[in-house]
Amino acid sequence: MTFFAARQPILDLDRNVFAYELLFRDSMENVFPDTDQDAATAKMIDELQHNLGLTNLAKNKLAFVNFTYSSLAQGFPFLLPKEQVVVEILETALPDEQLLAICVNLKEQGYRIALDDYQHHEKWLPFLSIVDIVKVDFQLSTPTQVAEISKICQNFPSISLLAEKIESYEEFRCATDLGFCYFQGYFFSKPEVITRKSFAPSQLALANLISLVSQPTPDPVRMLNAIKSDINLSYKLLHFSRSMMETNHQTITDIEQTLKVIDGSQLQRFVLMLLTAQVSDTKPAELTLLANNRAYFCEQVCCLTEFSELKASAFLVGMLSLLGAMLDADIEELMAELALSDKIKGALLNDGGPLSIQLHLCVQFEQGNWTEAKKAADKLNITMQQANECYIKAIRLSAEHMQTET
Repeated sequence: MTFFAARQPILDLDRNVFAYELLFRDSMENVFPDTDQDAATAKMIDELQHNLGLTNLAKNKLAFVNFTYSSLAQGFPFLLPKEQVVVEILETALPDEQLLAICVNLKEQGYRIALDDYQHHEKWLPFLSIVDIVKVDFQLSTPTQVAEISKICQNFPSISLLAEKIESYEEFRCATDLGFCYFQGYFFSKPEVITRKSFAPSQLALANLISLVSQPTPDPVRMLNAIKSDINLSYKLLHFSRSMMETNHQTITDIEQTLKVIDGSQLQRFVLMLLTAQVSDTKPAELTLLANNRAYFCEQVCCLTEFSELKASAFLVGMLSLLGAMLDADIEELMAELALSDKIKGALLNDGGPLSIQLHLCVQFEQGNWTEAKKAADKLNITMQQANECYIKAIRLSAEHMQTET
């Protein structure tokens, strides 16, 4: 049985990452209702213990892990460290006396407990004095139902409310007004306001330099002029080239010399990181991390396809795919400002080409949509196992990069 992993960030009120929900499925079969979910949960725990690992997927954050009624009864949560996991009880579990006893035992042993997709019923009242987190699906519950759950949970001070499937900034504000303190969904990767933001001069210099270094045969004169056009960029590039100089035993005498020390791929990544850091400084850090994940994933996948020569462009597509969210702007309008190749612009605008399909595959992995992911993988002539390995490796590479930047 092959397992596929997805992780979805859970953010706090400041939109910093509080935890990740880890989702695993075997091949394509776990998508369908007749799947043995208990076997899936058992395999998931085995993967977390021995292969994928909590450390790789959640780093130093909490990990929300789904448990079925049967897996809870068999004591599977005790196979995972209580300091790292939140035991998430699936909505399919019936609130009977045995489940209540299980929750009491988990709580006494120091585990955190969350109720998934909570729909209020009197039978759940005894559980509310035990659980730590109540998750409410904003797409399944009406505003009246959400308000009712919020009001009920106010009688239990130990409960923290978590809003699931928050798809817009308006829903985020509604949840905060109702007392929710944790949030899960894709609201942070969508524009929060309608007003259009433009690139600041320094951002535009970076963006244009990206377009230059992504060309098949970059023009060194144009790149040099782009670097010199922004003093801050020039300084940071000189500083970066100094670290390269220690390896190459070269001396930097001017800006032009930096282009001899730093190769094209190093320069492209360096400028990309500067751009995402600048345009996302008022956004959740998870947005920058997600952009890094996408860049490494698209690059890794590209190397497995017949279009491997496009790996540098694939990295660029993944990194720039969240530029609209970072600037609260429409991606199509942003493309008009950048001198990117038609191939890269097309991928970002979902033109159906190989780079676009690779990005689509990445998004489906992020969301755990394995059926759609399989369709995308088939179009690229790669297996889901290969795609899964790329996804896990991308998470690791992205985390390693973020650590070196802090």
